Amino acid sequence: MNDDFVTRLQFQLRDAAEREARRGTFARAAATTRWRVVSSPVLAGAALACVLALAIVLAATRTADRDVPRPVEQAVPSGHGLEVVGRSALVTQGGVIAPGFGAVWAIDAGTGEVLRIDPRSRRVLARVPVGAQPFVNVGAGAVWVTAGGRLLRIDPASNRISARIPLGLGARSYVAVFPGREVMWVITALELIRVDPDRNAIDRRIQLEHESFLARGFATDGNQLYVLRGDEVLLILDAATGATVSTTRLGLEGFLLGATDGTVLLETASGVVAVDARSGRTLWREDTGAERVNDAFVAGGKVWIHATDRDTQRDRLLRLDLRDGSVTGSLTLPEFGVAGMAPVGRDVWVVSPGGRLVAVR
Repeated sequence: MNDDFVTRLQFQLRDAAEREARRGTFARAAATTRWRVVSSPVLAGAALACVLALAIVLAATRTADRDVPRPVEQAVPSGHGLEVVGRSALVTQGGVIAPGFGAVWAIDAGTGEVLRIDPRSRRVLARVPVGAQPFVNVGAGAVWVTAGGRLLRIDPASNRISARIPLGLGARSYVAVFPGREVMWVITALELIRVDPDRNAIDRRIQLEHESFLARGFATDGNQLYVLRGDEVLLILDAATGATVSTTRLGLEGFLLGATDGTVLLETASGVVAVDARSGRTLWREDTGAERVNDAFVAGGKVWIHATDRDTQRDRLLRLDLRDGSVTGSLTLPEFGVAGMAPVGRDVWVVSPGGRLVAVR
């Protein structure tokens, strides 16, 4: 993965970790830490069926004159069971997207807003200004946004920010938020922060840094949290309490792509590897022909991967069978790069750094 993809989520997180390291305290970790934050909805329960799901509704009168126009869609040939079914401008600058509550919620990194998108017409229905470098997710009955050093809670019934929780992160400029079991978790390269949604307050901080090694990847399957440190140690924590379940030295130099039911998926130099999280035993390995993996998620027994092809240097969307890693679908994408990717109904939506949407069925 190269710096020409710095607008992608994993690179924002990696860069945040390296900026922290360059402050002097974690100089050793700077050479080893690369961030990837991912989340898997598989077996996480109905509330986590789509890991990055959001709900925000604002008055339509604020947005009527600001909708991003939808150009005429261009047909793209199908490839190995996958087909592009829609292309349009979605936001001014791409960011994380998340389906939920009958809508798709998209970060517009150019304006510092969260947009509510109708999944059928792809029109902007509402906007919420949240600030710089936002990350959005849903859980515990609300929408949660990290931005500007704070965690914002949005009430989906009133579509208004109902709480602003200072995170106390100082100069750390990028964090992400994920649901646990009846709690919310904020993740940085240095720590996990548990938020009590009943009190809208932080009630626990868990240090992740160990001997100058920072967290460089994060995933959840709803029941457990998986944190990969720069020393190749995988931490498994309870998603409700944050208590350590186990620690395993994987002995693999790779990047965390996702997790499901005790299995973690990593990108390595040889492709994608599935590993038993507790024992570190390799379950399967698949060479995807990718020079680098840019984004990924797990859903419905499938692993969806956005990757840059080793030979053509074109970006592809790959579908792998979670059981054995076999590639069951592959499609060359018409847009370059990925800032956000998520399952939306029968489709997979991919948003480029330039804000262009590609919908694949």
